[in-house]
Amino acid sequence: MDKEMIKTTCLRCLAGCGMQVHVKDGRPVSVAGDPDSVSGQGILCVRGKATLDYVFNEKRLTVPLIREGERGSGRWREATWDEALDLIAASFSRLRDDHGAESVAFIEGGSKGYLDAWLSRFANKFGSPNVTKAAQHCFLPTFLGSKLTYGALTRPDFEHPPECLVVWGANKHETALPEGTRKDMTISEGKTLVVIDPAPTAIARKATEWVRLRPGSDLALALALINVIIEEGLYDATFVRWHCVGFGALKDHVKQYTPSWAEGETGVPAEDIVRVARTYAATRPGAIFSGNGIEHYHTNFQMGRALAILRSLTGSLGAHGGDIFWQRPPLRHNGDPELTAHGELPDDVPDVNYRDDLIPLMPFALHQNLTSAMLEGVPYTVRGAYVMGCNPLLTWPESETVRKAFSSLDFLVVADLFMTPTAALADVVLPVASYLEIDSVHVGEFVPEVRATRSITSVGQARSDYGIFAELASRMGWNGGGPMRTRRSTSCSSLLA
Repeated sequence: MDKEMIKTTCLRCLAGCGMQVHVKDGRPVSVAGDPDSVSGQGILCVRGKATLDYVFNEKRLTVPLIREGERGSGRWREATWDEALDLIAASFSRLRDDHGAESVAFIEGGSKGYLDAWLSRFANKFGSPNVTKAAQHCFLPTFLGSKLTYGALTRPDFEHPPECLVVWGANKHETALPEGTRKDMTISEGKTLVVIDPAPTAIARKATEWVRLRPGSDLALALALINVIIEEGLYDATFVRWHCVGFGALKDHVKQYTPSWAEGETGVPAEDIVRVARTYAATRPGAIFSGNGIEHYHTNFQMGRALAILRSLTGSLGAHGGDIFWQRPPLRHNGDPELTAHGELPDDVPDVNYRDDLIPLMPFALHQNLTSAMLEGVPYTVRGAYVMGCNPLLTWPESETVRKAFSSLDFLVVADLFMTPTAALADVVLPVASYLEIDSVHVGEFVPEVRATRSITSVGQARSDYGIFAELASRMGWNGGGPMRTRRSTSCSSLLA
């Protein structure tokens, strides 16, 4: 039988590159990049190329499992979907009735696009404010820093290659190939490329200037760059006068953050800091592309603001070859409050962050706060959790503490493709479908391209995350109504007094 080619979208990361899947006798046999895709431009990275290796991996979870032995003993029995879902619905209902909806946490990993919305929607309908994901150290600090400085996230205008591109804490050639490819436009046209990174990445080796700063000192360097640009009058005075507020206060604030001071903080010679500041400010239009490298420290939100200020000072906002604002496709965003049923979450139940002075608009529970709630009952005890597509034992801080915390839960559900260390502690493990096994829609992260994800194959009894939540919602008795309020639904109001 001849091969059939089906177009779909790779979801191994947020890029959403176009993928061609070649099918023979009903089974995918190879994958390739889709040349018609604006996002991928016909290219797949090593993760995309390995799609079939993990979709058909012999270690894939294929049936629901219910724990039989001690937690973590590895003793399981296979169950039907009805049995597993009935057990989850009954156990979560019991925790909600006995201890309040806030006693159950909902945890997800890397973004799955619209599938993220279903976890948040289920949690909000359930009545729990304790939802978390990796956003606190991945994208959200930079996004909020930009949003609270000039209203929205910006991105370099690679279609009109910047005269000066600053790549700060990003290694997209190895982590997000579409963006790495777009950065090559700047290199190929002989533009100025400044790379700020402690590691000798592939892009750093191609840079006009590589600034090898001490890990975690990014904010000190950014403040010193702002200092030089202001003190030497290198800023765009017209743009600042017409479009910026608080310039005088900023000028006074950064006087203390001199290149000499920053040298001690960053390990970068003061003269190099001055040179980079002059290069970025004078070589216009310029753009800054940052990555997750700047978000893994406690200064991440302020770092996002500092980069937004640098863009503003040089008048790069909204200019061809500078940092531009994208208009999203006319689709409901996966974080839309109506889609996630945010309005149905009770206002009087605080999440585990209530005691912290967090950055504005922080929508997720911090990992360390959930760990404390599980182990120490602070501010109250989290007794159950639903984990979707992530592995907290390997990704949250203080792994041994996290292991003890998840082991202490009354009831733990993990939905994943493989038996991870976190799944090994669960009471119920659910086999989840990969992106070759679901129909969905995806909006690209690096190019505003809307693409379909096609259900092309199936493995065992794996189900989509959406299908799982829909079945659980039915078992919880939700037929379009709000959360099922209980006698404990207002029990935490005194904590806010």
